[in-house]
Amino acid sequence: MKKVIVIFFMLMVATYSVTIEVYASSVEENEAYMAEAKAATVTVRKKLPLVGDYLEQTYINLQYCKFKMELGENLLQCIDDAREITTSHFKKALSESKNKNIRQALKEHHLQFTTALNGIRPEPEELKIDYYRRQAMLRGAFFKTLARFDVELY
Repeated sequence: MKKVIVIFFMLMVATYSVTIEVYASSVEENEAYMAEAKAATVTVRKKLPLVGDYLEQTYINLQYCKFKMELGENLLQCIDDAREITTSHFKKALSESKNKNIRQALKEHHLQFTTALNGIRPEPEELKIDYYRRQAMLRGAFFKTLARFDVELY
């Protein structure tokens, strides 16, 4: 019985350590993407104000719904509201953009935003480590599409 308890305790400690490591690496990676994304948003806003507004709205709404989930508030309503707000901004941004590459980048970004927004909720019976990994992947893809605008404008 003592061996079972010791093994169980060791597995818990190992899982907790891996969870912290995955979370820490995802935070560092996301901070780098956020810095790039912020720079890209400033550049875009100068040249294409409606596109800049749209990009800012996607970031704000994604963070807001994540915050709502952590507070245990109505996440489904937040996701619906965020989708409605950003879709309106998306349509305006598309109408402003005449460049084919920017329009394609907008569509890809909207797809990644929607995927990240829908992925905020933990899956049923999902382990924390798996949730953190999935969030890191979704946020990384989101920030990569956001940073692409800086490249497309030059």
